[in-house]
Amino acid sequence: MFDNYKNNYDKFCQFNKMVINMPRHQFGSMNILFAKDLAIILDSIVVPSDMKLTIINLYVLVHLYLMEEYPDVSDFIYGLFDLDADPRIYYSENEGKARDFRHLVMIMRMWGMLEPDDVQKNKINYDMCKEFFALGKSEQEGLRAKLISMDIIDNPMFITLDLIKDRIRNNTIFSYKPATSILKYMEEINRPVSQFEISNLLGIIVPEVNSSEQLLDNAILIGKKMPNNLSEHQTWFFKYMNWYDENGNMFRYISSQAPHFKFNSFLLFMEDLNLIKKISDESFVLTDYSKELLKEDIPVEVVELEKYINIAETAYSDKDLADLILYNIKPSLLKYAAQSDDFVTAMNFRSLNNPKYQKGKKTRNRLIAELAKVKANYTCQISNKPTFKDKKGNNYVESHHIIEFNGEDGPDIVENLLVISPFYHSLLHHASSEEITNLYDHIRKNNIVNIDLFKKMYDKYNCIEEKHIKYLFEKKLISNIEFNELMDYITKN
Repeated sequence: MFDNYKNNYDKFCQFNKMVINMPRHQFGSMNILFAKDLAIILDSIVVPSDMKLTIINLYVLVHLYLMEEYPDVSDFIYGLFDLDADPRIYYSENEGKARDFRHLVMIMRMWGMLEPDDVQKNKINYDMCKEFFALGKSEQEGLRAKLISMDIIDNPMFITLDLIKDRIRNNTIFSYKPATSILKYMEEINRPVSQFEISNLLGIIVPEVNSSEQLLDNAILIGKKMPNNLSEHQTWFFKYMNWYDENGNMFRYISSQAPHFKFNSFLLFMEDLNLIKKISDESFVLTDYSKELLKEDIPVEVVELEKYINIAETAYSDKDLADLILYNIKPSLLKYAAQSDDFVTAMNFRSLNNPKYQKGKKTRNRLIAELAKVKANYTCQISNKPTFKDKKGNNYVESHHIIEFNGEDGPDIVENLLVISPFYHSLLHHASSEEITNLYDHIRKNNIVNIDLFKKMYDKYNCIEEKHIKYLFEKKLISNIEFNELMDYITKN
């Protein structure tokens, strides 16, 4: 896949320009609280209605906030500003500070706190800011979940980079999560890896690559040929690409264009969030935490998301925070998950085998509920119509256990969930017996729920028992004939 960039200095320079250009190394000392500081500042800023939020205007607003509020944020952030100077003049005249602030904006975008906007240039995502500082002492879990699921296809920072913008313009963009691919690569290579190889093999998006699988396969193919001595990686790769002049000298990188320099911040974030561990100046191994993540039967980004939501619900008992997490997490993640039958099956088994408890009471799995909504396209399965837009702009629906989760000990799996409007959900829980019976009759006659569904739940998950069949019959969701058929079915099998 790199053949088009061999043997030629211009191609060498072209290759290096296609490395994902992360915020620069000046931010290498940041810790997990750094993003929280940014969230606190952005959430406190009020943008005048008649102001376009350009980078320089944002600089002025942040400057004024720091000057007036004196919040408890890192010295590094204060170091970007001269609070005694006129902010607009200072920004325009001090290229070093202006450059540093532009990189700071990239970090805000990377974590989703600031989004590009066609009309206003930039837009503050206040919900994302609230999520960051609502987490209290668990910032690391939150940031790790976000880093693992970051995707070039929709991340507010990645989509502003020239090489990604070109792919979007040409409709050749694909889903690629760098952190996830790096972890998979390190697991497959099964040796310490160099910063050089990760940056050149997995931190670059060349036009020839059409999928994350192709990019990862290419990286593994080359990575397995590289020498075990990591200090030899650059020399080996330059020979592999034939990046030498007529005198036998290796080509030299233009200032700040070296891939392992441009992509460095991403690896620093992975290290800071305990996904990889530095064992020398420029080499890494997987942490024990990442090794455990990779053992799971579902993608690592979903494992981390599941843990993150569990923290919000159990450690903090904060439903609003859990809602924020689900709203803020990348839609592509849930869509990808819901479209994969293998993934849904794995999630169902996890839900059955690892029930969640809060204060001794079994609680439902939010990801299971969200998967059911995605599969139903956020449309009421009874009316087959959308409902109304909620405050986040999503079509509002609710998930209801066909066999009740608590009262009837129903399984918390996607197949046991009806996605319905709040009207029908309220009806099922609060209407008269006659109204409920009529609705169940409608559900059964319109084949929204049928006997094959319960046979499938039994065959696949072994989670339907005689008591469940009795509950279904009592609710008139199955007929007398179907009751006997189901009873015979589970008895014989």
